[in-house]
Amino acid sequence: MKPNIVLCSHDAGGANLLVSWALAHPECCYWGLLRGPAIKIYNDSGLKFKAIESTDNLPKGLESFVCSTGWQSNWEKKAIKYCIDNKIEVSVYFDHWVNFRVRLVLIGRLLVPNRIWVVDGEARTIACQALPEVAAVNVVGNYYENNIVKRIVQCPEVAPTSVLVCLEPIRDKGVTAISLWDNLKTYLCTEYQASHIIIRSHPSGELDGTQQLLKGLSACTGVELSLESLDEDLARSHTVIGYQSSIFSIAHKINRKILSYYPIQSLSPLLPHTYINYIPVVA
Repeated sequence: MKPNIVLCSHDAGGANLLVSWALAHPECCYWGLLRGPAIKIYNDSGLKFKAIESTDNLPKGLESFVCSTGWQSNWEKKAIKYCIDNKIEVSVYFDHWVNFRVRLVLIGRLLVPNRIWVVDGEARTIACQALPEVAAVNVVGNYYENNIVKRIVQCPEVAPTSVLVCLEPIRDKGVTAISLWDNLKTYLCTEYQASHIIIRSHPSGELDGTQQLLKGLSACTGVELSLESLDEDLARSHTVIGYQSSIFSIAHKINRKILSYYPIQSLSPLLPHTYINYIPVVA
């Protein structure tokens, strides 16, 4: 019999990562404990799984519980806590390179899973340093990213005047979102006024600066609010701009120029990647 594995996801980034891993491992029987953006991602993925509503409905003979992480809610953390409290083997899959420890803190309690999964060696080093309490940290790769890269490398080269701006909600303390968006807008108007600018909103639907940029960039040659897939947006862009986006790793592998509007002069930690250039404060 195939081993029963429960996949638990809420946020889009972690959901894409975890469902892509599952698609690459058809030897298991999957159950999906899902909320938020993850529901549509799983339903559209082609993965065969049985949906369950809560941890009260876990299947018998459960082999493992694998949970992604995110910042939109504490829902995934509560599922991890349930597994720990009920001695269910749980693995947590990190889709990023920063803020690992806070992803496992719920109401002051550090949740210690049986193991952590990460996407690469850099993430493993960071996770081991941030969470020495966790006995095992395993590199399992990033099938979501690899699949996108394989599709894009077959596309023709793009003009250097096409810029993709990937937005996300700003939750960091010590900065104001409006000031970051205003600086980004001024930088784009100065450096990329003659470019075609593609604005990609965050899948969470939270306030991310989309409307501010659309209004502020009206003087630029061409500004587009994307309705395309991430693959298509990356394939037609020469430069990729974001905050602390995991999209940077994909952009690097397809040889795109990468810029971040993360304010390195006032915030930390930085992503570990040396290929990221940071947008300065524009006077």
